Amino acid sequence: MRPVVHALLVCRDLETEPDGSLTLRNVVEILPAETIPGEVGPLVFVAFLRGVPAGGGEGAFVLRAGGSDQTAGARIPLRFDVPEAMTGRQLAVHIRLPKLPVEQAGWFDLAFEWAGDELASTRFAIGTRGSGAS
Repeated sequence: MRPVVHALLVCRDLETEPDGSLTLRNVVEILPAETIPGEVGPLVFVAFLRGVPAGGGEGAFVLRAGGSDQTAGARIPLRFDVPEAMTGRQLAVHIRLPKLPVEQAGWFDLAFEWAGDELASTRFAIGTRGSGAS
């Protein structure tokens, strides 16, 4: 059985509470960088999954330059254990990146894979702020 991804997001921060609730801070579509090449961050990649079977789970976040088949940046594998009590419930899996090095501006594709199959993807852009001068 494959899980279903209900959302795949890029945000600045994610807070979890003891009751299981979470708060996303600053969901982004465009990230400003001071300079290119340079760095952006902090970032959190988060996938909301349903239908994850009990036991060991294995997924990955994959970052690519927009429209490229080449992995540009990172393939970040995730391994986690899903308790029987969580079967059928929505789960959020995430990875925090304090900084992401960027060699070029443009669109980036973020995908979530499960057992080697891409289940969802989203896009975000990275660029520098214009000077405002004309």
